[in-house]
Amino acid sequence: MANVCVLGSNSGRNAGDAAILSSIIHNTLEAAPGTTFEVPVPRKRDIYSRYASDVVRAIPMMPWNLSLRFIGWTTARSIARSDAVLITDGIIFDIKLLNPLFNFLILLVFVVPLARILRKPVICFLVGIGPLDSRLGQKCARFVCDRCDAIWVREHDSKTLLQSVGIPAERIQVYADAAFVNPPAPGTRVDEIMNENGLKDCDQKMVGININSYVDQWLKASEGVDKADFTKALADGLDLLVDDGYQIVLLLTQIMDIAYAHEVLELARNKEKITVMGNDRYSSEELMGVMGRMTYFAGMRLHSLILASAMNVPCIGLAYAPKVRHFMDLMETPASLIELTAFSGKKLRAQIQRLADDDEAIRTAYSRRVKTLKDQAYSGYKELAERYLQQP
Repeated sequence: MANVCVLGSNSGRNAGDAAILSSIIHNTLEAAPGTTFEVPVPRKRDIYSRYASDVVRAIPMMPWNLSLRFIGWTTARSIARSDAVLITDGIIFDIKLLNPLFNFLILLVFVVPLARILRKPVICFLVGIGPLDSRLGQKCARFVCDRCDAIWVREHDSKTLLQSVGIPAERIQVYADAAFVNPPAPGTRVDEIMNENGLKDCDQKMVGININSYVDQWLKASEGVDKADFTKALADGLDLLVDDGYQIVLLLTQIMDIAYAHEVLELARNKEKITVMGNDRYSSEELMGVMGRMTYFAGMRLHSLILASAMNVPCIGLAYAPKVRHFMDLMETPASLIELTAFSGKKLRAQIQRLADDDEAIRTAYSRRVKTLKDQAYSGYKELAERYLQQP
């Protein structure tokens, strides 16, 4: 029975991160029954409220645990106990690189060599890479990846970026994001949620919208994105969709975005046709199930798009960061992208109308692409089990 240490962004505040962890636990157990997991987290209750303690062990990593996030006694002991260490999610990036309270890459520079000293295999597992805009960030990423036993990325853009910093192409395998194969909540639970929010008997088509309170923070000031202007344009877009006969559901996957959603709601004139649901009340599996009830979906946060796509819902990407553009390319739908620098309510309405005008063909092609990506993700789990989790 193998024991795996899972390193990722598991703060408990982001439904995308929670979906990745859920997928890793669920699908690894399918591929390698009996596997146990150890997950460094700031709050143990976030793990024990979701998983059985004999399957998933929460590893505390706060200062009073003699830890600075991944760097510390508790994580070191977890690595020492493990049979494999997984680097997950999209934590190899260089934004605020020298701030260990925000950036994970700078922590991995110390943690990965420790795992090597302890002779534990380290796998970059279905990861996203970047941005890596600084010379130091590029060197750190190369340092970490050079010391990994396997580098399995979630899309070709990550492979290209790693090659640009000096990682040989033959060392990088492309699979798909783990969240594609996160199991959604059962239909009966989704029915309950829809009923709780007054949507169970809704006879209108629904559009799910995900927004990100960062908005302008990932974009350069020179690109001219004004948060107040964007907020008003977004509210206008929601009103236009309501005018077209849609019920709008704001689906928030990061707790910090919920207050911003209500700011948008306050500017809309059709508030009664706009519902807010977030991961303050619902799990990633539950939100994923609700996304499956949407006719179309438009999202900013990457994993909102992945979770909705996994439910075969055609998506529009609102590109606040390069990874959203990369995802729409991955889905082979680059036309379904709106740059935040050019966003308007009318453009959002036009994109939804474009999907509606060619619904059957778009939905068929989308579902076919989603199946391919799910198959690729599953093959990553199979490879993990066969190469690293088979016990003598």
